[in-house]
Amino acid sequence: MANSLPSTVPTGAVPSSKIELHISCSSLPNMDLLSKSDPICVVYTTPQSGRTGTSNQWIKLGITEMIKDNLNPKFAKTFILEYFFEEVQPLKFAVYDVDDDKHIADLSRHDCIGEVEVTLAEIVSSGQSLTKRLKDPKCSQARGKIHLTAEELQDNKYDISFELSASKLDKKDFFGKSDPYFEISKVQEGGSYILAYRSEVVKKNLNPHWKPFTLSIQKLCGGDWNRTLKLAVYDWNSSGTPDFIGKTTFTLNDVCRGGIRNSPLINPELQRKKKGKYKQSGLLSFGSGVRATPVHSFVDYIRGGCDINLVVAIDFTASNGNPNDPKSLHFMNATVDNEYIYAIKSVGSVLAPYDSDQRYPCYGFGAKLPPSYQVSHCFALNGAEHSPEVVGIDVSRRCIYISWI
Repeated sequence: MANSLPSTVPTGAVPSSKIELHISCSSLPNMDLLSKSDPICVVYTTPQSGRTGTSNQWIKLGITEMIKDNLNPKFAKTFILEYFFEEVQPLKFAVYDVDDDKHIADLSRHDCIGEVEVTLAEIVSSGQSLTKRLKDPKCSQARGKIHLTAEELQDNKYDISFELSASKLDKKDFFGKSDPYFEISKVQEGGSYILAYRSEVVKKNLNPHWKPFTLSIQKLCGGDWNRTLKLAVYDWNSSGTPDFIGKTTFTLNDVCRGGIRNSPLINPELQRKKKGKYKQSGLLSFGSGVRATPVHSFVDYIRGGCDINLVVAIDFTASNGNPNDPKSLHFMNATVDNEYIYAIKSVGSVLAPYDSDQRYPCYGFGAKLPPSYQVSHCFALNGAEHSPEVVGIDVSRRCIYISWI
């Protein structure tokens, strides 16, 4: 397998101001009569400037996925924030029980379980995880807890692609086969794990082949190629409480360099009970391998020789009005640029540094040109059809001015 893995795999922490937030809850109250709650978590922040954290300033940052019939959810969706040491950055987390899964974003359709307000600094400084009690001003009963974990991201630009399957999984359902899915979690310094990815469920299959998926290296392992990852396989149940099948651990360095192609899934409880008779609860396959693909930024493309060419086109149709009328978009004022000139200067000043020859083709359309005075839908503003370029943004402005005159 061809890999884009760097020859020297980076393992050390790189200082960064980007923080990834992981969210989970425990002991949530049951808001449904015939089933368990279907929780989501809504995250709010405040404007970048003038942050005071007052309730009328909250801006919705995003919503997690819904986890059906679960009072102890671990949300796979995470949130990436810029962390500023010198600023107070208020955050609000509101947990809801979804009553209408077709309109999840409409919070008025759901039951509020509870909410909590914290600052990003509180989460960052808490160490492993910050635990807060959810509160609902309308209810005095316990509303459960929310657990917030902040992880600093390293500047490591790779996407990691997986195509996983398993074989000979343990059968967990009495009347049918298991409905397996898996979760990938990354280890923290204290030995606990936080969720990085959850797969789809493959119904009634002891030899599942899950859909291929791609994660950024920051989300998967925080940029550390040697960080321990745990993959646990579960049997999905409609009750919301899955049955554990087995687990394995690996590092990204191992699987990307081909050290691991197959890994046994171990259930420690069955291993203790059966002792020497126990072998495994299934076999996980990494298929043809795990691919690490560099993610190139705009700067990478520019440094690699990418050239941006600016082309200008002006609408001369009558819909713009008489150019001698101050209300016309084409009206020329000695002191104030019209909207066309303003747009060209604004966009051109941004793109000009990336155009290597500083020559910009300038065209017009929708004007009657001499000598025939037939409407032309494409003509060079400088009158040179075979060489429509002008040099510099200021020259293009003069060219446009002359063409209007």
